[in-house]
Amino acid sequence: MKLKNILNIIFITFTMFFVNIIVVNAASAHISVYSSASRVVVGNTFTVTVTVSSSEALGSWEYVIDYDSSVVKYVSGSYSVADFGNGSQTSASYSYTFKAIASGNGYIGVKSYNGYAWSEEKFSMSAGSTSVKVISQEELEASYSKDNNLSSLSVNGSTISPEFNPDIIEYIAKVDSNTEKVVINATTNDSRATLTGTGEFEVSEGENKFELIVTAENGGKKTYLLTVIVEDPNPINVETIDGKKLTIVKRASSLKKPNTFSEKTIKINDLEIPAFYSEIMKITLVGLKDQKGEIYLYSYDNKNNTYTLYQEMNFNTVTIYPLDLKEDAKFNNYLIKEIKINDIKVKAYKTKEKSNYSIFYGINVENNETGYFMYDEINNSVVKYSSDEVDKLNDKLLNYEKIIIILLGESVILLMIIFYIALNRKKKIKRLLNELKNRNELKINNLEETKEKEIKNNEDIKLTKLDENEKDDNEVTNKQKKKEKRKSLNAQLKDL
Repeated sequence: MKLKNILNIIFITFTMFFVNIIVVNAASAHISVYSSASRVVVGNTFTVTVTVSSSEALGSWEYVIDYDSSVVKYVSGSYSVADFGNGSQTSASYSYTFKAIASGNGYIGVKSYNGYAWSEEKFSMSAGSTSVKVISQEELEASYSKDNNLSSLSVNGSTISPEFNPDIIEYIAKVDSNTEKVVINATTNDSRATLTGTGEFEVSEGENKFELIVTAENGGKKTYLLTVIVEDPNPINVETIDGKKLTIVKRASSLKKPNTFSEKTIKINDLEIPAFYSEIMKITLVGLKDQKGEIYLYSYDNKNNTYTLYQEMNFNTVTIYPLDLKEDAKFNNYLIKEIKINDIKVKAYKTKEKSNYSIFYGINVENNETGYFMYDEINNSVVKYSSDEVDKLNDKLLNYEKIIIILLGESVILLMIIFYIALNRKKKIKRLLNELKNRNELKINNLEETKEKEIKNNEDIKLTKLDENEKDDNEVTNKQKKKEKRKSLNAQLKDL
């Protein structure tokens, strides 16, 4: 008995040792689940990747995708997987698409999973999962930062005034008169906010205004205004013909030369001023700056000391300088309308209100050709206007008018003929109606006479019959009387 117990103990110990060896040496595999997004807005889709991996070559494996259907919706991918390896493959991945359908935490994982190594040894398998937070658009927007403040603002080589404060939005910085460029620096208070308006910028004499716009994560904007003043000991302030009060630009580097113009200098108030001159159009341009720091070119008339805004309309093949519209008899039937060509307002002729074509007056700055130009609004193109086409069109219209007059005359004559024929037909119809009426009356009279005769004949026949009947009645009566007399005589004879 003791020997038997000893043998049992040895067997159990050996068995446990053998099992432990098997567990330790058993092949293992893992199924990982990874989402492309940790947070998704309701209505959007996202991708989930499921990967089967092992340190040993994969033999075969299977699983079924599992997910919280109340939060996410399965869209595409192999819902149930049963696959096998090639003898060297140690991992396999599968892609899925899900759609967020309701707020909450959406679980995504696998179930019913199993697998074997290439050696046909069963895997000891484990599986992971992922969770995606689904929120509504309102929840997303509510989570956005509203911070649209700057945390700093500065100009290289200058001091801004007043001292920077996120709640103050307007600042001034003064620089030397020889300053041509400034560097503006700024940072946002919130790293999620965006900022525009920093960097290096060209400046000219006087005020140069710059806007720094901070956009918070939630879309809210805040604009800071920085005015950089370049010292100008002798500013020249002028008034344009349209009543604007501007300042003459004295620095050539601040101006951009138009095509076909050449650079020159002129004197205004005994100061050398940069300018541009066109030999073709015989006009001089100078730069004028407004209070916002915007610079425009103006045509300068030194005789009248006037300034007129210079506007060019640039196309692919031609540059036009618009002039005042001239009255022209050939356009008497046209409408005069104000149109926009490349953001420039000009007066032009139109055949009708909503026509896509307009005719305006101007000068080609390339060749000094002055005249009318036709503008195509749809293609934003311009061509030299030719009056020959209009003359041809007018001739055609005149011919059409003649044809129309002739046709109208013929139509009137035709109507008169039709009226005459209709009138004659009316008389004939009236005559025919009278004849028919007379014939009908004659027939009616004849019928009435015939009826009267028939009635009279009938009455005569009736009277004749009555007479005959009366005659017969009288004869019968006489016969009866004679018969009665005989009877009476016979009776008397018998009495005798």
